[in-house]
Amino acid sequence: MISMTKPPTTEPPRRRQLARIEDVARLSGVSPATVDRVLNQRPGVRAVTVQRVLKAANELGYLMDSALPAQALKPWRLAFLLLADTNRFLGMLGRLIAASQDQLASFNMRARVEHIESLKPHLLAHELRRLGREVDGIVFMAIEHPAVREAVETLAERGVPAVTLISDIANTRRVAYVGLDNRAAGAPRPI
Repeated sequence: MISMTKPPTTEPPRRRQLARIEDVARLSGVSPATVDRVLNQRPGVRAVTVQRVLKAANELGYLMDSALPAQALKPWRLAFLLLADTNRFLGMLGRLIAASQDQLASFNMRARVEHIESLKPHLLAHELRRLGREVDGIVFMAIEHPAVREAVETLAERGVPAVTLISDIANTRRVAYVGLDNRAAGAPRPI
């Protein structure tokens, strides 16, 4: 009896498709131009976006670990500037941030809590500028004052994102506000 078997194939094994800049852009949620700026270490990209792009490029195998820029290796540093007060909520928030270091490390982040004695405008503005030279992002309790607005603008110019917490500040380039929407909370409800 004659056996019919297929001859061995001479096709090379399938190669894994190489990632492209467009793939990195899609995974990181940015444009290909932003990916190009990050990979070529050009200015104009926020630190958090740089981290996201480099992580996506690494996951896709676009970059080898040894090819990652030095900024990808250092953790993203975040500072919380809270009022030094006997307020139980702020005390709990500070302790929660301090206890979250392991979770933050999984995102290549570190957070620290700094306390400010009072929310005097010039003191707050000074602390924002000081911290802006030491960290990659700041979360703080805002007060409406020209000196504070100017400090937030200075941070934005340096590429240090600022997030307001509990109280917001108008007419600045802060990136987000975390807290109650007092207008919505005070709006009358339909009957």
